Formats: sequence, C-alpha cells, structure tokens
Amino acid sequence: MSGKILCCILSLMLMLGGCESGSADIGGVAEYYAGLESVSAEAEIKTNSGALICYEISFLREGDTDSVTILSPESIAGITARLTEGKTEIVYEDLALETLLPDISGYAPADAVSGMIEDLESRMPEEYGFASLDGAETIKMIFKDEYDGGDISKIIWVSKEDFSPIRAEFYIEDTMVMELQITSFSD
Repeated sequence: MSGKILCCILSLMLMLGGCESGSADIGGVAEYYAGLESVSAEAEIKTNSGALICYEISFLREGDTDSVTILSPESIAGITARLTEGKTEIVYEDLALETLLPDISGYAPADAVSGMIEDLESRMPEEYGFASLDGAETIKMIFKDEYDGGDISKIIWVSKEDFSPIRAEFYIEDTMVMELQITSFSD
C-alpha cells in the first residue's frame, strides 16, 4: 500500500512540475552567469502590446555596461541603448540622449537580455526543472514578481549542457507581452 502511495505522489509531482525527473543545477546556472565578465548575443524579440512588433538586436556586456543595438527593423536599425547602473542612454550617429526605461525593469526590448542575465545570476526561480524545447534539452526556470498590484513573470530556458540562454517569455498577469529568442551567444 505505501509503495503505491509513494509512486502516486512522485508521479503527481512530475506531472505538476511538467519536467523530467532529475535535479536541475540552479546553483551552477547562477554561478556561471555571475562569473561572466563579457557577453555578446544576438536575439529576435517580439513584443505584443496591441500590435505585434519584431526586432533583431545585438547585445554586448563589457564590465558594468550593457549595450543593445537594433539590427532591424530597418527604420530604426543602428540605434544603440547603453545601460549602466541607474542610467540609460540612447546613442545614434554620435548623439547621446538620456532616457527613462519603462516602469518594469527587464520588460522592454532594450533591457530584456540584461534583465534575463540579472535574473539568472542573482535570483532563485520560483519553479524549475528539465524540459525539452524545440528538440533541445533545457533547464526551464520561472521567475515571478509583483508590480503595481499585479503579477509579472518570466520563463527562461537555458541549455542543460552549457547553461547558454535559448529563449525567454515575459508575462504581465497571464498575457505574454514579449518573447525573446537567442540566435547567438558567446562569453
């Protein structure tokens, strides 16, 4: 009788978690990202706040400064956002203007990659486990927060083998507002 109960409990835990059995190395993920001194990545970002907008960006982290350059759409290609602690600049043809990011840090195309890396290096996800994504074995992590009385969440998939980021989805309440697909990543 107790063996059947234990099997039922384990099966229920696996179904509710939606992940394979095994232990995801969340500490290893955090250690990997905390140890990165420089990172470069390219990503495709889709935002949906009433209208679907697609971007391609190039991301570069060197020391304490992150830079995001828009590669497409062509009408705004070449615009760069420089993000340093507490300050954001938009740079275009040698002109630098200060700007404010949206209210939710890490939920705009300009700071989505920065926010994802900061979550991976310094926060414990609410939920995590192994998952298959487009045929790749990944670690899936869900980060949850509250903002302005509502729930926000971020789902991040990283490679099970080398912890490189693969994909992230950004939600306000239960609506996906942004999707990020990493197309290249190097540290």
